[in-house]
Amino acid sequence: MDTEYSRSQGTGTGAGRPGGHEGFGGTPGGTGVGSGIGERAQSVGETAREAYSHASGVVQDARQYVQSAVGQAKEKMAEYREEGWGRLSEDVMEYTRSQPLAALGMAAAIGLVLGWLSAAARR
Repeated sequence: MDTEYSRSQGTGTGAGRPGGHEGFGGTPGGTGVGSGIGERAQSVGETAREAYSHASGVVQDARQYVQSAVGQAKEKMAEYREEGWGRLSEDVMEYTRSQPLAALGMAAAIGLVLGWLSAAARR
C-alpha cells in the first residue's frame, strides 16, 4: 500500500523516495542494504586480515620462545651430563632458596600426582 501520502510522510515501502525502497538497495545511488552489505563484508574482510596478521605474529613469537627454551634445556642437559648429579642438586637448592613458594608448589603438585598414580596402581 505505497501511496503518495505514505511516501511524503516517510512511511511505507517508499519511505520518502518516489522511485526507491529505502533500506532495500533499490536506488541507483547504492545507499540501501546492498551497499551496506558490501561495506560490511569489506569491514569483515579487513578485520579477518588484521586477525590473521596478529595471529601469525603471535605464532611466530611462540615458535621463537619454544625454540629458545628447547635450546636452553639442551644446554642444561649437556651441563648435567658433564658435571653429574652434584650440579643438578646445587641448581635445585639454589632455585629453592630463591623461589621458595614456587618450589613448594611444585613439590605439592608432584606429591599429588605421585599419590594419584600410587592409588590407581593399588586398584
